[in-house]
Amino acid sequence: MDVGTTYSGVAFAVLDPGEAPKTHCGKNGTVHAAGAEAALSHMEMEAEDEDLVSVECCRFKLHLQPATLDSGLNRSDLPALPEGKTVLDGSIETRIEFVLSHPNGWEGVQQSKMRGAAVRAGLIPDTTEGRNRVNFVTEGEARLHYYIRNRLTTMTGALSVSE
Repeated sequence: MDVGTTYSGVAFAVLDPGEAPKTHCGKNGTVHAAGAEAALSHMEMEAEDEDLVSVECCRFKLHLQPATLDSGLNRSDLPALPEGKTVLDGSIETRIEFVLSHPNGWEGVQQSKMRGAAVRAGLIPDTTEGRNRVNFVTEGEARLHYYIRNRLTTMTGALSVSE
């Protein structure tokens, strides 16, 4: 979710009923493609060539259900997790890096306030390591990266950078 000063946005997924999202993983558990990327036509051949394992990641949250909750859930009926993986898998929450955008002209004071908000929101711990996982990019830089990645490949002519 992007809560911006001028525009805000949110991402969502449209899934096909009865069809589990796919993930292609290496033998060591490294994710190579997930979701829409894993469903691309060339991914089946790539998965075969690179000896990737195709995993259907449906209902994995049910593995978290407490045994004390009597819901009639039979854990043996749940789809297996990828080999060597657990639902909490080493907890990625200590490795997540956040890149926050801010208006051009904002500097250290405003970035410090945004880092503090990330701490108060529980995104990062209030430690040096936690605060180092929050990075910043100006909205202008973010827009430039977007256009370079998505739009300039279809444009002809020269790129002019000016104030």
